[in-house]
Amino acid sequence: MTGRPSVIVIGDVMTDIIVKLNTSIAADADTPAHIETHIGGAAANLARWLVFQGAAVRLIGRVGVADHARLTTELTEIGVEARLGPDHTCHTGTLVCLVDQTGERSFLTDRGANDALSTDDAPIDVLDECQHLHVSGYALTAPGPRQAVGALIQEASARGLTVSVDPGSVTLIKDLGADTFLDATRRATLICPNAAEAAALTGHAAREDQLRVLSECYPLVIIKDGKNGAQLFEKESEQMPHAAAPSEPAVDTTGAGDAFLACFLAAWLGDTPLANCLEQATRAGRDAIRHLGGGPPNR
Repeated sequence: MTGRPSVIVIGDVMTDIIVKLNTSIAADADTPAHIETHIGGAAANLARWLVFQGAAVRLIGRVGVADHARLTTELTEIGVEARLGPDHTCHTGTLVCLVDQTGERSFLTDRGANDALSTDDAPIDVLDECQHLHVSGYALTAPGPRQAVGALIQEASARGLTVSVDPGSVTLIKDLGADTFLDATRRATLICPNAAEAAALTGHAAREDQLRVLSECYPLVIIKDGKNGAQLFEKESEQMPHAAAPSEPAVDTTGAGDAFLACFLAAWLGDTPLANCLEQATRAGRDAIRHLGGGPPNR
């Protein structure tokens, strides 16, 4: 890795099929739509956004063997050091994203090889030369990936690396259980849920309560709230800066949270003041909704 902020990202790598609907879905009939296929998954999206922000990135994931060479090459070409395990049994995870006329989206998900991620794909030495470890919450859904992630978090903490986690999904939290999620990630330095995920993790509706409960596990908490912007709580100083989200028409909100977090991490790891990190990240999330797909434009 280089002298740039060096980040290792572990989690899901998917094939995203983006369906931009021109009208409401017509039952038993054709519905006009624009369809594109992209590299996807929260971990892969974040890795690409981090490169876009100037970071050096190592991505750990697992994909179907049929896609292994292609995905490794495509990620390498855009600057991601891709360490993808080839799975000979499961296919690459696939996600169908239905984007309505307002830019809001719904997902149909087949996790495929992601749920077979193991410690063989993520040996401790992947942390070498890295400054920061980021964990996608989707890597916690199955026992094997959860074990691999837990070992990396423990080793990263022992080495003095900072660690961030993005819960990724309210459904994931509810299926896994908030206590299990918190126990698996409590050595992390930073957590960045959206408002619904924060409520599911804490059992509280009030933002201040969410921030303070999560700060019992994580020294730095950021809660994203879509058009309402984002709020941060640093346990050490008890500062609670807030950044408003400028109003923008949405083409596709997929990946906005990944763009937000990638910008925040790149700035934070570069010692930018927290309030400025939050403002820059909010602008990045706004910019991300202007195009289809979860990654940076033209990537």
